[in-house]
Amino acid sequence: MQCLRCGYCCKYSWVMIVNDPEKGLVEGNIVEHLGQGKACKHLVGCGPGMYFCAVHNNEWYPETPCYDHSQIEQGNTNCRMGVYIINQLGVPSVV
Repeated sequence: MQCLRCGYCCKYSWVMIVNDPEKGLVEGNIVEHLGQGKACKHLVGCGPGMYFCAVHNNEWYPETPCYDHSQIEQGNTNCRMGVYIINQLGVPSVV
């Protein structure tokens, strides 16, 4: 699945996140992120289509739930939620 950086998953998905990126994935450094419209503290950017994850490039990122997040799409298919959000908001097309 190709993420379109709409920010939806980082605001509404229930995942565990790393509190202090400098410490990495160690006991005591994981906090619960409940989503429900409150953005993950690692989400940066200025709007749908332009968001990105501030911890995405850390060596431990592939071990996080966010790394494995996907929908039913396989391969290099655009994220269906990203397409919907971006089209609904009229964001200049990135899809």
